[in-house]
Amino acid sequence: MRFISATHARSRVRTIARPYPPQGHRVNISLVNPPRPLILASNSSYRAELLRRLVPSFGAVPADIDESRRPGECPRVARMGFPAACTIMKFCSQCGGRLVLLVPPGDNRQRHVCARCNAIHYQNPKLVTGCIPEWQGQVLLCRRAIEPRYGLWTLPAGFMENGESTHEGAVRETLEEANARVGIDDLFVTVNLPHINQVYMLFRGRLLDLDFHPGEESLAVELLREDQMPWDKMAFPTVSEALKLYFADCGKGRFPVRMLDIVRETGVPGRYQVRRIS
Repeated sequence: MRFISATHARSRVRTIARPYPPQGHRVNISLVNPPRPLILASNSSYRAELLRRLVPSFGAVPADIDESRRPGECPRVARMGFPAACTIMKFCSQCGGRLVLLVPPGDNRQRHVCARCNAIHYQNPKLVTGCIPEWQGQVLLCRRAIEPRYGLWTLPAGFMENGESTHEGAVRETLEEANARVGIDDLFVTVNLPHINQVYMLFRGRLLDLDFHPGEESLAVELLREDQMPWDKMAFPTVSEALKLYFADCGKGRFPVRMLDIVRETGVPGRYQVRRIS
């Protein structure tokens, strides 16, 4: 990792001033070779923190953000308090300026803030939607043809696309992964995965016909009874826990909406804690 020396930096520093649009206050700031004017809030602690991270005279600042996209595996990023699945961003998507990690005024979490246009880039959990396709007591499973978990079994599910509802996403994923057509009944379970910043929403679905076959992301698709389930070859704990609840509810003849938290145990690879919320 490269660091800029304070002596070298001071020779390249100039002072600029611009108003911050929401508050209208002018602030004097310094930046190493700014490509265009820097806009900042007038909040003194916020301004000082941004300056500390940009100008070496305020402290040693890495010239390059770490390349690791898994902060949980990067000690420097882990110290920032980011969840393991957060992506470290380098440049602003609006103006191309450099991003720094700060707690903006009025916020309580670190965000990626553009040092050029002051845009705040938020990272929020991803929504995964899927289906439990059923036919006469059997459930349709897909054997994955892609990483992660190549060759293991899962329910048809994937990230939502823009412009679709959750149940529409479940129908689309089932068609893409298993070439199966389903009619959605009800939401069955919501599973929170805070360690990877994802939320699963799995619906109960009825297969409309038996004309299904593997999609591009599947090696095989099969209808299986509960006693045929490959429990030791499931791709994700989300799928295993959802299916256990589903078959238990099938025996009771009722399907209340469920919610689970699945949390990775710290320091124990492959071990999870399951908390049933409802």
